[in-house]
Amino acid sequence: MYISFDRARYCVRRLNGTHEVGCQSAMRGNSGRMYMIDNEQEFTSFLTNTATIDLSNSFIIVLNVNLFDSNHVDQLMNRLDKKLNGLLLYLKSNLSRPEYFSHDDQCPNHRYSYYLNQTESVKWNWKGTGLFFRSFPFPIMLVDEENDYKQLLHFYQQFNSSQSTPACGLEMKTFQNAAHTSKTCMRRNDISHSLIDLPEIFCDPIGGQNIYSKLPQTITTIYQQRSPKSVVLILVNTDSFQMFLKPKGATGGAQQPAAALIAFLTLAHLIGQEQNELKKQDKEIIFLTLDGDAMDYSASFKFMFDMINGYFPNGDKNEQRIKPEHIHSIIELQGLSMTDKLWLHSYPSSLINQTFINTILRNNPMITSISSNSPLPPASSQIFLRETSSMSFPAYILSSANDNQLSNHYYHSFFDDPSTLSINISTLEYNTDTEFSQWIKRIVEPLAQTLIESFVGIRKNLIIKQEIINNLVYCILKNINCPLIHNVTNQSVGNTFKQFDQTSMPFSINTYPESTTPTFPFVQYVLSYFLRDRAYDLQNITSVTCKEYAANDTLYSYKYVGGYLPSINNEEKFSSYCVRSYIRLIQSMSPAFTIKNYDLSDAKYPAWTESRWTVISLRLFLIPTRQHEVMTVVIDWNQQENAHYSNGDTSLHSVHGQIHAGPHSVPAHTDNGLDPNLLNNDTNDSGAFVTAGTAGQVGFDVRTLGLSEQELKETGLHPSLISAGRQLPLDQYKINYDPNPIIIRKQIPVEMPTYKQQVIVRYLRPPTPPSPGPLIIKEVREPPAAAAPPLVIRTRAPREKTPPPIVIREAPPCAPHVDLNPKYVTRVVRHNESNYSSSPQQQQRQFQQQQQYHQLQQQHQPQHHPQQQQQQQQQQFQHFNTFENGTVNYDQFNGIQNGNQFTNEINSFGDQQHGGWVTEVVSSTGTTSAAPPHLLDDIYRAINNQLPRV
Repeated sequence: MYISFDRARYCVRRLNGTHEVGCQSAMRGNSGRMYMIDNEQEFTSFLTNTATIDLSNSFIIVLNVNLFDSNHVDQLMNRLDKKLNGLLLYLKSNLSRPEYFSHDDQCPNHRYSYYLNQTESVKWNWKGTGLFFRSFPFPIMLVDEENDYKQLLHFYQQFNSSQSTPACGLEMKTFQNAAHTSKTCMRRNDISHSLIDLPEIFCDPIGGQNIYSKLPQTITTIYQQRSPKSVVLILVNTDSFQMFLKPKGATGGAQQPAAALIAFLTLAHLIGQEQNELKKQDKEIIFLTLDGDAMDYSASFKFMFDMINGYFPNGDKNEQRIKPEHIHSIIELQGLSMTDKLWLHSYPSSLINQTFINTILRNNPMITSISSNSPLPPASSQIFLRETSSMSFPAYILSSANDNQLSNHYYHSFFDDPSTLSINISTLEYNTDTEFSQWIKRIVEPLAQTLIESFVGIRKNLIIKQEIINNLVYCILKNINCPLIHNVTNQSVGNTFKQFDQTSMPFSINTYPESTTPTFPFVQYVLSYFLRDRAYDLQNITSVTCKEYAANDTLYSYKYVGGYLPSINNEEKFSSYCVRSYIRLIQSMSPAFTIKNYDLSDAKYPAWTESRWTVISLRLFLIPTRQHEVMTVVIDWNQQENAHYSNGDTSLHSVHGQIHAGPHSVPAHTDNGLDPNLLNNDTNDSGAFVTAGTAGQVGFDVRTLGLSEQELKETGLHPSLISAGRQLPLDQYKINYDPNPIIIRKQIPVEMPTYKQQVIVRYLRPPTPPSPGPLIIKEVREPPAAAAPPLVIRTRAPREKTPPPIVIREAPPCAPHVDLNPKYVTRVVRHNESNYSSSPQQQQRQFQQQQQYHQLQQQHQPQHHPQQQQQQQQQQFQHFNTFENGTVNYDQFNGIQNGNQFTNEINSFGDQQHGGWVTEVVSSTGTTSAAPPHLLDDIYRAINNQLPRV
């Protein structure tokens, strides 16, 4: 008999790039003896009681939720070791909840915060146990319903008070499909997709949807220019997490993030009322919700990745993208706890606008500014600053956190419920005015006034109807299927909320693509309605016309709705309204899952996944005592007494779970073909109760069954089957008690006594076969196709190398210093009569310059034998033609080069050691002389076709 607890919370498995966290049971569940610990004294007593611990091979410890922390859990794991088969936590009542209950880290999201490189982080959540991010090899569940706790306590006190009575046991099933790391699990997903038509999914990436809308509703297209520092971002989170899930129960998140979300939507409505003023400015205010930041800011990483890479806003390709240089500032609502004071955190000091801060403080005395040098609390803005190196824009965070400490004692816990906001959820109605809703009004109205004053330039007293805030509080904290959501959506969308009737907005971890949470459609439709183009409120547009608008406009969203009257200010009311608004949604899972071929073990981006599971169950059952486990009752009648009955033996036997009358008489001796050594009880004790103990056949008279040796083998009772390993000993089979004992009347000569027979049945079956060998999936690929023949590309022969340019420079006016070593630039000049000539006056001047040059050259020439020198010069230049009368055939002069024309010894005078170039010519006798300047001038102009022919 089992008693199920269907409302229990449970812990599941989650993974990141390098680790796995959470809890799970074995595939068939974990079971053990129930032991309940209520206080510190009982906890210490159990750990020191060796006799109690030795009483069972496995325990399920039922622990008061006030004792659930790292210290107590570690002590249990160390003392019980493998005997600890599970933990079941219980809450007696809401009045006995602990003062602190948070299993997030002491510094939330410290793995990816802005202060990543700091050696010592601020312990904002100083009572956090960090148990959420630990991995446990056993299941952990929690019972938070008072009736369930009372039922557990009742059975425990009834059965577990003595060792002589049956004890309560617990069975927990929370097996998880994923294991090891996100990288391993996602790879298993891919293998399953490639091999199976209906693939098995082991885990899903964590992430939901980022939703944003803006004012004014006008859209900047790609043909326009968006001004730098013209966009203000207003942020809020929509997700949280708890260590213990419950499908149809409250998920917590009242202070974080529900309170901030209610303030965020209220602010959107107030700013939306002033959209006509915003249209006159060049500023845009974008309202943005982020889903996934509870797990290492995954949603913020995705948003900044899209912005930096030109994917924001997404949607229409004609809309101009927003980059970090367009951001003016960030305003974030984070961790509001209905405190008397709120604190404004800002960073960095070099970019903050002190005038804006002073305006906020003036408009709302509840707000106090924190020094810009103080560390920021856990907030999405940290990633916006980190990804831009805090060089682009300032961030302002409005929070209840102060003195480096969160005000929320149940941060990321299911205890973070409406009661922490002074709300009695049982009496809360759709338009109930609560202290919390009034507190929201006192915060939001001054903040809206500050935004309008700072970005529009006018001071205006903004007021919102209290009814709107009351409705938001009811819808988000008690019943998401409220009238508000039906007023701002059409009928088909509104009907999807009916399945969530009387359910608060779930603030939990969402996964892609399987998340079915109503959070996203609620935020989408309420935000788009509050920021709608209010000019359409004045027009009585039909549903047909509204659908035509939607079909022809890709930049805006059009919905034909009934209308939310508290939000409509015009006096004339219509039965329905066509709502035009700007709204965008984008997946918020980490860039680690969107970047192609990204290594999930890389720590640049978070890579959280959540395991899938099949069965979650918690059941209580009774464990028999040792005596009951080893006893089997068999009623036997003596052979002489059986002779009185014509129907033969009427005793009841235990054979394969069936109670029936034996068809044979019971032999008194060993004449039934059995080995006498097997019949260890040969006494003729008629009607005796004989037991079969833990030693198998010891003490059990198989003759009393009235079966032959062959029948014993068929029924699995023959000892040879046990020794051969084909049958387990009897003590290893479960004993079943007959719930309806049989009444037996036995007639004897003197009287007819009546017996109430309790039949105990032991079901026999073959031993459990060993586990099959591992299933090895071998991927077989088709052989690759034969390589294609090589592609031969034939090309034309290369062109001849372009000859180097001709460089000719004139000798300087003054003769330069001449090196004693001969260095020449020469050219063969033929004696053909040139077609070009210079004027006589120019030739006369050139001849005089030539004579001066000869004189200088003779002064510096070495003293050689004249004949030897002449012979060397003739040998050197004998293969050249003569040069006469200072004329040259310029048509042949088309290959002039300078330096190294013939040998390494022939160089120009115009190297780095000399100030100019000197060109020499060779006469018919082999002597060299300086080329007349007019000749060089003619050569240059002849080459450039500048000298007229004569």
